[in-house]
Parts: sequence; C-alpha cells; structure tokens
Amino acid sequence: MSLLQLFKNIKPYVYPYRWLVVLALVLTFIGSLTAQVNAWVLRYTVDEINALVEAHKGLEEGLTILITISLILISKEIINSFIQFGQKFYGEKLRIFISKDLAQSIIDRILTYKLAFYTS
Repeated sequence: MSLLQLFKNIKPYVYPYRWLVVLALVLTFIGSLTAQVNAWVLRYTVDEINALVEAHKGLEEGLTILITISLILISKEIINSFIQFGQKFYGEKLRIFISKDLAQSIIDRILTYKLAFYTS
C-alpha cells in the first residue's frame, strides 16, 4: 500500500475533523516561528553588547538591553508553552476522534457478517 493510498483510505475518517487538523497545523506553524525568536534575539544581543563594549560603556547602559532581552525571551517561552499545550490538546483530541470512528466502522463491518462466517 502506497502512501497516497493510505491517505485516500484515511480521508473519510479525518474529513469530519478538518478544522482540528487545520488548527493543529496552524499552531505548529506558529510554534516554528516562535522557535526563530531565539536566533533573532541572540543576533540583536550580540550586536548591541558589541556596540556598548566598543563605546566603553558600563553595565548601567546595558541594563535596558538585558531587561528587554529577558522580557522578550520569557514572553516567548510563556507563549510557546500555550502553543505546545494547544498542539498536544488538539492533536490528542484529533487522535481520539479518528480512532473512535475507525474502531466503530470496524465493529459495524464485523456485525454485518453472516453467522456462517464465525462457524467456519
């Protein structure tokens, strides 16, 4: 069975929950964007601290930079924790719903078999 056939077979079970799939994918996309914040902040931090060192300035001038960077990183981690919670919550909800529908269709299929099937 190819991957395309697998997707075609599972589509009827996933389609009723397409909004959960879209929501989980959007949260994953936002999570991937928040992962890039660290690189951007690190670049900004290095540039600003380098400029302060070259200007022979002390900790008092760099304190605002440190506070800003700390607030940005703490805010990002808080937002990221909510995003990860949403991903796991909606992903598990999606898994449970699809598994339930798949199991119910298997049970419905087995119940349609004639009694002779079970005696052979």
